[in-house]
Amino acid sequence: MFKLAIFVAFALFITQVLAEDGSSSDGALELVAAQIITRHGARSPAWALPASVLDYKNPSWHCDAHTLTWYDDGSVIPNSPLFKLSYDAGNGTGHHNDIPGNCQESQLTVEGGKMHYDLGVRVRERYVSTLGLLPATLTPELMYLRTTDTQRTKASLEHQISGMYPNSRGTVLDVHTIDFRGEYLWSPDGTCPRLEKLEADITSSLEWDKYFAAIEPVRVQLCEAWSAEDCAQVTWMMIFDNVATRQAHGIPLPPGVDSKIAQIATNAAEFNWGLKNSNGELRSLYIGEFLAELVHNFVAVSRGATPVKWFAYSGHDATVGPLVQVLNGNAQPFIWPPYAADVILELWTKGPSSWFIRATYQGELLRMPACGNQEYCPMDDFYHQGGRPCGSAEHGVAVRPSGRHHVALYCVDIGSGWCGYKSE
Repeated sequence: MFKLAIFVAFALFITQVLAEDGSSSDGALELVAAQIITRHGARSPAWALPASVLDYKNPSWHCDAHTLTWYDDGSVIPNSPLFKLSYDAGNGTGHHNDIPGNCQESQLTVEGGKMHYDLGVRVRERYVSTLGLLPATLTPELMYLRTTDTQRTKASLEHQISGMYPNSRGTVLDVHTIDFRGEYLWSPDGTCPRLEKLEADITSSLEWDKYFAAIEPVRVQLCEAWSAEDCAQVTWMMIFDNVATRQAHGIPLPPGVDSKIAQIATNAAEFNWGLKNSNGELRSLYIGEFLAELVHNFVAVSRGATPVKWFAYSGHDATVGPLVQVLNGNAQPFIWPPYAADVILELWTKGPSSWFIRATYQGELLRMPACGNQEYCPMDDFYHQGGRPCGSAEHGVAVRPSGRHHVALYCVDIGSGWCGYKSE
């Protein structure tokens, strides 16, 4: 049975400096494919604040993004009108959404859509106009589009492609997704027992308890200020989420939250994820299966097995954050990925047997310590196929049951958190 594994050595490096047309000064290198991995754009809060502190007469959240052509069931009725779903801000009878305005919780907003449209414009400038990786007109067979099955990621991808190719009305693009139980661009609750065990060990650790005990009085203070019926529901993630979403939209902070408390909430969220991502096995479980796919894509391109030149993945903070930590070898403190954050992996070649990978994050070079911190990493060192299963039976079987099959985890003990998965 074929077993896919990732082994990252990152030992060798090269020092070629590339010109802006996508080749080196001697014309030896050529850009042949790229993969973009993004977080969705700015959204409405995922957790509503207590009703006592919300102003429904002056709604803050507006989700009028012009995404009219998405059909959840994949069907298109010829010559039919287009339909736009809007959440009513209120009907005058006291009934209203949890979020003041016309958004549901966690919905992409107008501002969030513009973030991805602008990202698409920047992508076009580099990969169409400057480097010539993609043609000037939208060519579906050169693209692979993938999103999680949520409104904010689907709509973000629509805006991003619209920014890349703004005059492509009528072109039909296939967009791929899977249901939540099998999703691997993030780790939905209840799908991986081993992951939950490792997270539970961290959240019951002395380091964890000490950190959150020190800021507990601030959380209780907010519970009281908001007249929260159940203080246990006012978590630091809920506070951070309402801070971050408001900051992204220029909306005043919630009552009782000043800039100091906002920073405490941000620090708490980054401590939470930073401590979890410092565990190599957890990083493997968070992002290993997805990494295997990214590597597989480049392998397919290098072997001439696919015509695709542009792979676009629309995901979440839980997609981009662990990916960045793996690529930088967890050498930098965990920083929460901003809305519309992007990682781009580029595949360059000197010929049939010479391939290199270059990574950027937020438009800046992402240097990989295990690859000597050099700009271009030989692909043979970026991965290695034919690994072995993890040593523990806990890891090796049924780490993510999906109903149709089990997914077994394969890994190597190199401390970077890279793993591959293969259905069995």
